[in-house]
Amino acid sequence: MQKKPVLCEPLWLFTVVFMTINVITFIAVCQNPANFGVLCCSMQTPWGVLTSCFIHANFEHLVINLVGMLNATLVFALLNMWCTSKERIEKGFFFAASVTICGVLANVMLLSLYPLSNSLGSSGIGFTALGIVYAQAIANLAIAPRKKQTQPKRRIICVVIYSIAIVATFSPLLLFCPAQFFSITFGINYPVHIMGFVSGAIISLIFEASLATRNSVS
Repeated sequence: MQKKPVLCEPLWLFTVVFMTINVITFIAVCQNPANFGVLCCSMQTPWGVLTSCFIHANFEHLVINLVGMLNATLVFALLNMWCTSKERIEKGFFFAASVTICGVLANVMLLSLYPLSNSLGSSGIGFTALGIVYAQAIANLAIAPRKKQTQPKRRIICVVIYSIAIVATFSPLLLFCPAQFFSITFGINYPVHIMGFVSGAIISLIFEASLATRNSVS
C-alpha cells in the first residue's frame, strides 16, 4: 500500500489551509482597509470572534503569528512521532478542531469580560496550540513506560527528550515569568493568550486521558 504524503495528514492540511487563509485575508485587508473594522472582534461585529483570527495589524504581526503556529504544529508532530498512522490522523483532527474552537471561545470570553474591547490576530489560536503542546509533553512523560512494548527504543528516547525539553522550557516561564510568556503589556490582547493556553492545555489533558483509558481497555 502506498503511503500517504505527510501533507495529506489532517494536522498539516489544517496548518497549510490556516496559513493560506491568513495570507489571503491580509492581502485583502491591505487592498481595502475598510475590511479591517468589519472583520475584527467587537460587540458590533459578533462574527469577528472567528474572522478576527485571520486578520493582522501589519506584516510583522502576521509573520510572528504564522511562524509561531508553524513551530507549535511541528513540535506537536514530533511529540506524536511514536503514534500509529491512525492515531496521528485522530490527533490531527483533534488539534485542528481544538485550536479553532478554543481560539474562538477565547474571543467570546474576551467580549464577555471586556465588551468595549476589540481584537484581531491569530494569537488566541497560537496560544491554544502552545497549551496543547505543553499538555502533550506532560502526558508523554506519563505514558512513556507503556510505549516500550510497542515502539522502538530509539523513537521512545527521542519523544521523551522532546517532551522533557518542552516541559523544562515552559514550566519556569509559566511559574516565574508569566507576564513575559503571555505578553502581558499595554496594547497586547493578553487575556486571549491566557484563555487560549489554559483551555488548550485542559482539553488536551482530557483527550490524552481518554485515549489512555481506551487503549488500556482494548
